[in-house]
Amino acid sequence: MWQDRIFHALAVLYGIISVVALVKLIRIECRVPEYGWTTQKVFHFLNFLVNGVWYDVFVLRRNVQLVEPEIIQHVLLDMPGLAFFTTYALLVLFWAEIYYQARAMSTDGLRPTFYWINGVVYAIQMILKNSAHEEELTSQVKGWIRSWDNETINVLDVLFNFPDISMELVEGNV
Repeated sequence: MWQDRIFHALAVLYGIISVVALVKLIRIECRVPEYGWTTQKVFHFLNFLVNGVWYDVFVLRRNVQLVEPEIIQHVLLDMPGLAFFTTYALLVLFWAEIYYQARAMSTDGLRPTFYWINGVVYAIQMILKNSAHEEELTSQVKGWIRSWDNETINVLDVLFNFPDISMELVEGNV
């Protein structure tokens, strides 16, 4: 019961932050629509997105584990953290641009560096998730093999019990 209350409180807080970010975005757009998507507007949009997804995750926390395919679970749980990183890296970019402009320095390298850093972080996350998924599959297969008493294993049994492996075999043309 306490866990449910804590999750509901977190959902409410994330929902409030999300709504505030959306209101700020709309107010800025109404005041200066001629500038398009500025760094400030993108920051508020990402803040709205990140906190909105966290709100959904906490509201639907019990149903998130039931989502199929499993990759969507990972996206729902990892995307807010990655978007949070991008949001606050964008805030650093915003202040770096202000600093560089105040010093009459060129800001040409700041945005490419921002994109590069974000690309590296997202790539690392994808690599780690992929290796963790492979380790989990290997562990499942080993456990299943150990559960058999006889010395022969039918390949069709393996493919039937582990559809991820059969999909890898089909996609990899093995």
